[in-house]
Parts: sequence; C-alpha cells; structure tokens
Amino acid sequence: MVAPALLLAAVLLGGTVGAVLGLTAWFALLAYDARPQRKPRKMRVFYKLGQLVIPGRGKLRAHDIIGATTARHDGRVSLMLAHKKRRNRPVILDFDDEAALIAFCRALGIGHHGFGWVDMAVAAPPNTALRIGLAALLAPVGLIAFALPRDLTPLLGMLGSVGVFVWLAFLLSTWKYPAQVLRLTNGGAFLPNGKWSSGFVGFDRIDDVKRNREGLLVMSRAPDGSTATVPVTFRTSSWNRFAPTPEEVAHVESQLRAAIDRAHGNAAPERGREAFATVIDRAPGESLREWLARVDTIAIGGSGYRSSATASRDELWSLLEDADASPNARAAAARLLSRVAPDELRVRVADVLLTVRDERARVRIASTFDEDALAQEEQLERLEQLKPGLGGGPLLK
Repeated sequence: MVAPALLLAAVLLGGTVGAVLGLTAWFALLAYDARPQRKPRKMRVFYKLGQLVIPGRGKLRAHDIIGATTARHDGRVSLMLAHKKRRNRPVILDFDDEAALIAFCRALGIGHHGFGWVDMAVAAPPNTALRIGLAALLAPVGLIAFALPRDLTPLLGMLGSVGVFVWLAFLLSTWKYPAQVLRLTNGGAFLPNGKWSSGFVGFDRIDDVKRNREGLLVMSRAPDGSTATVPVTFRTSSWNRFAPTPEEVAHVESQLRAAIDRAHGNAAPERGREAFATVIDRAPGESLREWLARVDTIAIGGSGYRSSATASRDELWSLLEDADASPNARAAAARLLSRVAPDELRVRVADVLLTVRDERARVRIASTFDEDALAQEEQLERLEQLKPGLGGGPLLK
C-alpha cells in the first residue's frame, strides 16, 4: 500500500521530488515481493484465554482461527493453526511437551480432536514469478530515468507507472487464481490431483504416507479393495515466501501419519464423556423450552456420573470447558451449574465464551442462564424455521 501512495504523490508533485518518490515506490515494490522466507526460530510465546501472543508477529485470536490439528514431530508435539488471514500457510508451533500443548489448546478453545480444516499450499501461486520479475524490472527504470535527457524522462516515468499498475493487477489476480493446496480435515484429506482440483481420501482408507524429493506419496485403498499411490508434489523453496518450505512438508507428513493412526485405532484412547453428553444433549425435534425443562430434572451431586440423570459439579465444569463437546451439551452444563454455583459461573463462563468461535454457540450457552439471551435464541430459531434455506432445523449439532 506504500508504493501506490508514493506513486500518486510523485504524479501530483512532479519534478525532482516526484522522481525521487517514484523511485522509492519502485524499490518498495521490489522489496515487498523479493523479501525472503522467515526461517523457523525458537521463541517464548505467551497466551491468555482467547488469544495467543507471538512476539514480533502480533496476536492470534481464537475467533480468527478456522482450523487446528496436532501431531508428534521430531520428538516434540506440533500444533498447526489455520488463520483466516493465512489460509494457505498455517502457523506451526512446536512444543517440548504435551502439558504446554494442552495449556495453549485450552486457551484457544481447541479440543482433543482439533476442528475445522488446515490448508497447506503445495506451490506458490502461478503468477508469483511474474510478480517478482516485474518488480525487479521496475527499479532499473527509475535509475535510468536520472541519466536520460529531460525530454525522455516523462516517457520513461509513464512506462514505469504502467508497470506499477500491471504489478498491482498481478497481485489482485492472486485472489482469482489462488495457490493449489492440500487440505486436512477431521475425516480425511483433499489431495491435489489436477491443476485446480483436489480429490478427497478418508484417513481410514490411507495405509501409509512417505516423503520423497518431490513431496509425499499417499498409499490409499479404493472401496473395491484396489490400492493406489497418489503423489502430492510440493514445489518447495527456502527463499520464495509464497512457496512451502521443506520443514512445512515434514510437518504435513507428521500430521497425516497422526491422523492415519487415529483412524486405524492405533492412537492413545481419547478422553470423553459421551454417555452423559448424549443424555444431556438436545434431541432432534425437541423444542428449546422442552429441552431446558428436561435438563432441569437432572440431579447434581456425588463424585462422578453415577447414572444418566446424575452429574457431579466437577464434571459439569469439565463439560462446560470442553471444546470437543457440542454447544448444546455445554449449554446444558452451564444451566445446571447456574443452580449450584451462579456467582462462579458468571465469572468462569466469560472465559469460556472467549474461546467459542461460533456466534450461535455463544448465544446458546448464554441463553441457558440469561433470560435476555434466551429470548434472543428463541427469536433466532423462529427465523430459521421461517427461512429453512438459511439453515433451519435443530440448532448446532
């Protein structure tokens, strides 16, 4: 954004000052596109509920994270985060132990299973080389302009200005022709198999993944039992900041291996409280008031889930703060806690809501103990029933 502003100032001012500003604009474009990748580095990262602070890189807020997944990598535990402003290049954090990973995941509202999807570009966008090459050609234009006679300088300056706008056109075309990506989801991976297309393969159908010089080889099984090897070619670069790095490809391999192990039942047993969460959850077709009335019949006491209609206070807190649990189950836990610990709930639920990304989920949790939020939730449900094309039906499965 600095370069176009300098270019506009150069056109308006003209003369020697305008020439200097125009030259500065060209060098700004060159510096922007030609700056190299940042190498991985060790640093102290800070967190608090709802956000992660990376020194020198700003803050990562829980509401801006669209996907997360974890895996073991080179003796550490790795957290891969997809940010809405870095959709094709995830933020990768390696921790020394699982305790640190769990603490960061709790702060960002990331559950045991991860969530959303994570995209990794397999190559730089197709117009990247043209952008960098054009930016490199613009700088000599400004230098030559000082050596030419004054009657030719305006012509050369005009050509340089055209070049700047062509460079901006290349920049905007990145939105229309984005980089090809490998997408990791909870159930499988979208593997690039064409120029602009990707094919989905479930993790339960992937037998193995190997890394070679070109990228990854994914060995999968088709529904008919036949096997196939899908090559995923990564065009890596240690300098081009638009291309993936070899280190990132290694992390993607680790994430794929971890997902395959989980799908084949080779991972450690997962924590969960599915039995009680199923009972406390909202049934299909059950109205909001009927569901809350049923939740009110559940007794609180004891040291554990002794039966489907009994819950302990500690486990209700765990369910409320569990990012893996459904919004309805967490909301029901909040309603039960409002009976036995209303003051503590109003303090702790504020921290919980900081890590909930979906606005409807936040309203649902708050509606269980706040009458104003309950009225808002009922109004939203009526609107959904009137407009089924916008997402009607039982809320937030």
